[in-house]
Formats: sequence, C-alpha cells, structure tokens
Amino acid sequence: MKFLLMKILIIDDNETITKAVSKVLKLKGHDCILVNESKRGLKLISENEYDLVLLDLAMPELTGLDLVKKLKPSSKNLSKVVIFTAMSVPPEQLLELKALGIRSILKKPFSLTDLDQIISEQNSSLGISN
Repeated sequence: MKFLLMKILIIDDNETITKAVSKVLKLKGHDCILVNESKRGLKLISENEYDLVLLDLAMPELTGLDLVKKLKPSSKNLSKVVIFTAMSVPPEQLLELKALGIRSILKKPFSLTDLDQIISEQNSSLGISN
C-alpha cells in the first residue's frame, strides 16, 4: 500500500503503546508526536493541526471521551480522531463518539493491517488514492 506521509498525534497514557505504534509509523515515514498525558494531548490537539489523531479512550485525569467533548466542534482535528481502546465500547458510547465526530474505533490489540486500513481511509478522506 502506498500512503501519504502524515503528521500523526498519538495520545495514550501507556508509554509502551505510544512507543510501539510510533516506531511502526515512523518506519513507514510518518511524523509522530507522542503524548502520555491526556491534558497535554488536549493542548496539542487544540493548538496544532494533524492528519490523524490516535486517542486512547481510558486514561486517567481526562478520558478520551472527555478530551473529544472539550474540543470545539469547529476543530479541524475532530474528524481525524481515531479512538483506540482495550475495552469494549458500549453501543450508546459508540453512538455518542460518532455523534461528536470521531473517525472510528480501533480495538486493542490491533494488527498492523488494521492500522494500515485506518491510514488508508484517512488518505482517501484527504483526497489521496492508494
């Protein structure tokens, strides 16, 4: 698969996950910014523009859902958010996340194929064909 090189923000309180995902994405040529604190992630996502945001749902202090709710509806990043979670997401929370504008949900553990699919879908939404 051929991808547009992207600027990707990864927000997860688990450093092992952010480092592993970043390593894979950097090998593919993407620019990755890692954040292990949700409040710092909110600051970055509010002040900068990214091609894709990978956001953990279950974090201390500010959950992924809380973070998404705090983003302004006009945020250019909102439609680029992919939630990833090890938990199952109740149908009502899934509907709420979709209503807030998140792109999709990626269940942990996820495969490289799953991650490639998300990147491919984002490329398509940016007008890049694979």
